[in-house]
Formats: sequence, C-alpha cells, structure tokens
Amino acid sequence: MTSATPTVVGPFVKATASGQQGNCVEVAPLSDGGRAVRDSKNQHGPRLHFGPAQWTAFTDSGPFVKATASGQQDACVEVAPLSDGGRAVRDSKNQHGPRLHFGPAQWTAFTDSAVRSTVPYGPASVTGRS
Repeated sequence: MTSATPTVVGPFVKATASGQQGNCVEVAPLSDGGRAVRDSKNQHGPRLHFGPAQWTAFTDSGPFVKATASGQQDACVEVAPLSDGGRAVRDSKNQHGPRLHFGPAQWTAFTDSAVRSTVPYGPASVTGRS
C-alpha cells in the first residue's frame, strides 16, 4: 500500500535571511504537517518534502548562543533551546557538526551541578563528567 503524496496547503514564504538577494529558499506547509522547500528562483522546479518529524528535527533548536566565558576566542561551545525544554550544545568551531542534545531534566541536572561546582575556573568550566 502506498501513501498519498502530501499537498501544499498554504503559501510559500521566502526565508527572511534572503534580504534583497534572489538566492534563497521558500517554505510552505504540507497536508501531512510537514513542509515543502523550493528554490525561490525556480518556483516550478523540484521541491524537497520534509515529513512532520523530519521538519521538527531540522528546526527544533532556536538560535545558538556562544558561552560568555569564550570572550573573542572561537574555542568554545554554543547552546540553543529545544522545543521540549532541553538544550542542544555544539562546538563553535564546527557549527554544522554533531550536536549533543540534553533533555529538560538532564539540562537542569547539568546546570545545577555546574552552579554548585567548586572548580577554580568557575561554574561553567565543569569537565570530565560522564
């Protein structure tokens, strides 16, 4: 049995990062709760279809914020909120690399532990934990 191909149920909206440039993507909602993505310069061309779970995974994290202890250096971590109340953590030097996801309870336990830390470099410097 094959499932029906989802249909576009709303308008395509251009990504806000495009500014006045024509090089951008547009996104529209699909009948299955997912999203369709197309090239703004080729509106009748091929589209990428993301199912609901795929779209959520792709857009789940908010903007990443670099740890304040990093100063002007790039050797740091960045943290972003997740829709479930947890956090995603990534290496600031490898923004497209792997991310470590903490559930809400895990993030709270980690930050509570860091606040109580007596490490000489301050509460944000907890290392070597498993």
